[in-house]
Amino acid sequence: SAPTGPLHGLKVIELAHIMAGPACGLMLADLGAAVIKVEKIPGGDPSRGFVPPDVGAVRFRSHRRGVKVWLDGEIPSRLHYEAQLIPRRFVDDVEGAAIEVGFHAEDKDVAVNDAALAAITDAEPAWRADLGPEAVAGAFLGRPDDWRRCSETWIEPDLDDEELAFELASRLADYVTALHRLLPNSAE
Repeated sequence: SAPTGPLHGLKVIELAHIMAGPACGLMLADLGAAVIKVEKIPGGDPSRGFVPPDVGAVRFRSHRRGVKVWLDGEIPSRLHYEAQLIPRRFVDDVEGAAIEVGFHAEDKDVAVNDAALAAITDAEPAWRADLGPEAVAGAFLGRPDDWRRCSETWIEPDLDDEELAFELASRLADYVTALHRLLPNSAE
């Protein structure tokens, strides 16, 4: 579809690297600007090194409350990784905010979601050392009942913390690195 949005027609040259600058470039693109990202040679943006190159092309899309990450295909997969702000009541029935970071299985076919969760739980010793005790594999937080996850929550995070975006990106990369080979079709 043709680009739209309040910044449609505006060209932006993004020279930034690592988290804040590229995130701003992404937001400008989401608002319709044509963003031309210039990266250093060789290697490109250092954030590309957050996950091993053999996992495939890392794709991402921002949304209202966070970012969704998937591997390879242009269209987001229903099996993906995500960092997002959620209501704390989804975690412990207390009002407030939480961040959830990890893997989501959100396919319309519950059997696909259950197969992804089974692959993760069957291989728990392989990923537990990398992800630690915070990672929980099981039912999706909040809704719907047929989605699955392997993720952790950060209760009442400091949303003004200048390092939060970097910490989230790093932790999301931990999940991609630890889980991608375990999933059916490598979480395509």
